[in-house]
Amino acid sequence: MAQNSSCKITVLITGGGGPGYPLFYKALRDSKVYKIKVVAVDLNKYAGNLYKKEWVDVAYHVLPNNSPKYFNQILRIIENENVDILISAVDEELSLFSKNRERLKESGCYIVLPPVHALENSYDKGITYTILQEKFKMPKTFVYNPGLDMRKIFDQLDGKVVIKLSRSRGNRFAYIIDNYEELRFYVKKLDKTKKDFLIQQYIGGREFNISLMFDKEGKCIYSICREKMDPPAIRPNTTAGLIRRNKEMEQAAIDATKMMELFPGTSNVEFLMDKKGGIYLIEINGGRHAAQDMNLIHCGINIPEMIISMAIGKDVQPIDDFQIKEGAFCLKYTDEIIVDFSDVATL
Repeated sequence: MAQNSSCKITVLITGGGGPGYPLFYKALRDSKVYKIKVVAVDLNKYAGNLYKKEWVDVAYHVLPNNSPKYFNQILRIIENENVDILISAVDEELSLFSKNRERLKESGCYIVLPPVHALENSYDKGITYTILQEKFKMPKTFVYNPGLDMRKIFDQLDGKVVIKLSRSRGNRFAYIIDNYEELRFYVKKLDKTKKDFLIQQYIGGREFNISLMFDKEGKCIYSICREKMDPPAIRPNTTAGLIRRNKEMEQAAIDATKMMELFPGTSNVEFLMDKKGGIYLIEINGGRHAAQDMNLIHCGINIPEMIISMAIGKDVQPIDDFQIKEGAFCLKYTDEIIVDFSDVATL
């Protein structure tokens, strides 16, 4: 794709009404390199981010991404708006876009995502564990099957466990269990979903998230450690993240992400640190940015601008590591917005 930096570039953001995108919109508007038109889509027409005129130029209400008509709907939007770059942070649809990158390219639209097999492997926590367990310290984990002896597993995991779906976003459908009867209850509950799930050793302590970016050759552009500062609990989203440089975790995140073949693009890797300072790799969210990355942008890493540069074939160099210091604290907040739906013809 040949583009001049003075040209206007149209970026399509899918899932654009969600809480993980304010940082992207702000960074896109702050770009000193590109003049950007932002098109945002969401299945929820009441998602307030769609209506922020200073963030979004054009908004569409779309079908759920598991609809067989969803991808064709995205293609029509790409054609209607002359979209150059597609960016998504919705785990469930990343493989769809990666698998169809050539069809997107035929429409004049480019993505920066790892290959589909790598995204599928990272989205499945059981497969991730199987691939990485011999190379990294990870909580002891069992992939559920009906033949497992729950009493034996509970005793092996020292009487406190986490039970979670193998394929889910964040900490959705994850439960901390501290007695055998409760374990039996949640195993029965998740078994009814007919979906794979894990029974995992509970590691008490501090939680960390490493944000990374790689180019198409597997060169690391940045790897920055952030501590999750919310009270320890199973929660669907992190609302407070503090940059806390940790070279051991940052390097382990690079090694694990490369081992999973998650390049090019952004990913984030979850770690736990126990009370003795022991570090455990928990999971990898492949192919997407973290919703707490505003503190990285604050420190000068314009993530979406770098994605655009990669998409149009520009070389993106590793950042000056010394510019990223500890202490930038990202706090999420909610606000209200009043809109006139009669003015939003595209929804």
